[in-house]
Amino acid sequence: MMVQDTFVRSEGICDVIDPIQEQKATELFQAHTHLYGQMFNYLNSMSLVCAAQLGIPDIIHNHGRPITLPELAYGMAFWEYNNQNPELNRLFNAAMACDSQMMNLVIRDCKPIFEGLDSMVDVGGGTGSLARIISETFPHMNCTVLEIPQVIATLEGTENLKYVGGDMFQNIPSADAVILKLIFHGWSDEDCVKILKKCKEAISSKGKGGKVPN
Repeated sequence: MMVQDTFVRSEGICDVIDPIQEQKATELFQAHTHLYGQMFNYLNSMSLVCAAQLGIPDIIHNHGRPITLPELAYGMAFWEYNNQNPELNRLFNAAMACDSQMMNLVIRDCKPIFEGLDSMVDVGGGTGSLARIISETFPHMNCTVLEIPQVIATLEGTENLKYVGGDMFQNIPSADAVILKLIFHGWSDEDCVKILKKCKEAISSKGKGGKVPN
C-alpha cells in the first residue's frame, strides 16, 4: 500500500480557500508534477544499471527461488546502512535538501494553506530546507525541524526556526501543524501508522483538537 505524504492540521483553523487561489494552487501542483516527471525519467535506466552493478540478477538466479527484499538486502535496512556510511548519508541529505528547494515554487503562492497557523513541525525535515522556506515566508510562524541528531548537529536556526534532535517514533514536538514530506515511502504500513499516531498526539496537545486528512 502506498501512503501519500500528508499535511496534518489542527481542526478549526482551515479557512475556505478562494476558488481562484485554489485553481492557481492546483495548476502549480500539476506543473510541479510534470516537471518532476521530466526530471526523473532517467531513473528507470539508472535503476537497471544499479541492479546490474550490484549483481542483483545473479543473486536472484543463484537463490534458486523467489527472494524477499529482506533476504536480498542481507538483513540491513536502508536507514541502518545510511547511518553506517557517512558519505552516503551526506549525499542523501543533500538530495533531500535540493528537492525541498523546489517547494519554493509552490509555497510562496499557496499562502492561504498556512493562514491561521502559529507553529508547525517538519518531521524528518533533514537539513531544514523546506522549513526555512516556510519560516521566511511566514515570519510570524514558529517552525521546528525534527531530525535525528547526527543530521542537524552543526546546523543553526533563526529567530523563528529551530532544530530538534529526536525520534519521530518516540515523540513529535507540539505544534498547530505537522508536515511529512517524503517520509512514508521509506517505512512499512505499520510504521507509518505509528508515525501518524505521534502526529495526532502532537497536534492534539495544542488543545484545539486534531485531524489527519487522507
